[in-house]
Amino acid sequence: MKVHTENAEYSPRLRLVLQMYAALKRIKNLPARRMQYDNWRDEITAARSQLKKIGQPADRVIITPDINYPEYYTILYKTPFEFEGTKDEFDAYLWENHATYAAPSQYDCTGQHFTTGFKIGHIGGNLWKVAESMGVDV
Repeated sequence: MKVHTENAEYSPRLRLVLQMYAALKRIKNLPARRMQYDNWRDEITAARSQLKKIGQPADRVIITPDINYPEYYTILYKTPFEFEGTKDEFDAYLWENHATYAAPSQYDCTGQHFTTGFKIGHIGGNLWKVAESMGVDV
C-alpha cells in the first residue's frame, strides 16, 4: 500500500489561499483580522474542502495538525496491520515495505511526499495500529 507521491492536486490557487490563511492568523488586531477573513471566507472554505478531498482513501485518514504547515501531515491507517514479531521488527518491516521515499533531484522544492517516521501501537496478538508521519519537499 503506497501513498500517492505526486503533488499535482495542490494548485497555485490552493497554495495562495493557504498562505493567505496563514497570514490572517498572524494578524493580532482582531477586528482587522475579522474584516480580512470576511473577504477570504469563501476561498478558505473551498480550500479546506479541497484539502479534505485530496488523497483521502477509504482505508486511511489524513491529518494536517497545523494549517500553517501543510507540508507536514500524518496518515492514520484505519485497518490494523497483522504482523508476527516485535515492535522493532515491525518498524523495520514498515520502512522496507510501506515507506514512501523522495527521489533524489537536482531541483529544490520538488513537491514529493516522503515518510519521516512511524508511530506504532500494539493492539494485541499480532495486530498493530500505525500512524505514518509524512513530509512534503516544498
